[in-house]
Amino acid sequence: MYGNLPGWAGWEHDGSRVLVHAADTGHRVLVGLGRVAGRNPRTGDEIDQTELQVLDRSVHGHAEADVTITAGAAALDLWLWHRGPAHPVEMEGDEALLDRLLGVLGQPID
Repeated sequence: MYGNLPGWAGWEHDGSRVLVHAADTGHRVLVGLGRVAGRNPRTGDEIDQTELQVLDRSVHGHAEADVTITAGAAALDLWLWHRGPAHPVEMEGDEALLDRLLGVLGQPID
């Protein structure tokens, strides 16, 4: 639902690393923030905004994460879809990056 870029847009990673950990299942997803930019060929509208993308663990998976988000899988799902309280979700790490991440996650889902 996040990070689904159209083919005409490009994404440039800013080096950030956020680990999303579903504690009850053990699943871990590594994401990064960066700039997405491009021009929609149908409308001519330009975009230039912060967006997240899932990072390839084989390339980015060995360094420490800047932010870690941890909860059970159901709580993470509700939190990401803005359907539940944030209190079951633990957030640790770089406060400025966490603020940027929450800003991206707070945008309407297209």
